[in-house]
Amino acid sequence: MNRTELTLGQIGEVWRLQPRGEQFTQALLSFFRSLGSHDTLQTYAFAILQLFAWYWQRHRSLVTPDRITRGDAAEYNRWLRTRDMQLTRFWLERDPERQRDLQIYDFIGKNPGSSLEQLSRRFGIYTNEDKVRFASHLACLVKRRILARTPTIAEYRREHGGAIVEPPDDLYRYTIPMIKTPAGPDRAANVGKNLSAIS
Repeated sequence: MNRTELTLGQIGEVWRLQPRGEQFTQALLSFFRSLGSHDTLQTYAFAILQLFAWYWQRHRSLVTPDRITRGDAAEYNRWLRTRDMQLTRFWLERDPERQRDLQIYDFIGKNPGSSLEQLSRRFGIYTNEDKVRFASHLACLVKRRILARTPTIAEYRREHGGAIVEPPDDLYRYTIPMIKTPAGPDRAANVGKNLSAIS
C-alpha cells in the first residue's frame, strides 16, 4: 500500500472486508456525526489516523479495533510518550512518486522561512516560467497542509483594505505546519477513548 496519506475512507474500505468491519465503519461514522465542532472532529480523526498509520508501519496491515491487542496498545502508548510524529513525512517517504515533495518538505524543515527564490535555487529552477509552475506546486502543498506559508492570503488582503488581491509569489515564506494535537501522553489517553467510542 503506497499512499501519500491514510484517510478514514481507506480505513473503512479495508474494514468492510473483515468480520464486524461494517459495524465498526458505521459506528465510526456515527461517532463523527455526533461531534459538534469541526476542530474536535479534526482532533479525533487525527488521533485515529495516527494510530492506524503506526499500526500499518508495524504490521503492514489494517485491522478493526477489536483486533488491536493489549501488546499493540502498550507499544503504541510508549511510542506516543517518546515521539511527536507528523504523519506527513511518514507517508511522503513511502510514496516513490512524492520524493521531490519529500525533499522540499525536508529542506523547509531545516530552513524555515524559505522564500520562493531560495527554494528555486535549491531545486535548480531558474526560468520565470518554471518558477511560476513551481510556485503553483508549492501552493498545492500548502492547500494540502504539507507546507504552510506566511502571510496567508486573508492576512495580505486585510493589510490591503480587504481588496481581492493575490500576494506576489516572492512575498511568501514557507514553513512546516504545526499540527494542533495534544502532547504525547494526552494523545495516548485520547486514543483509548476514541477506540472505545466505536467498539
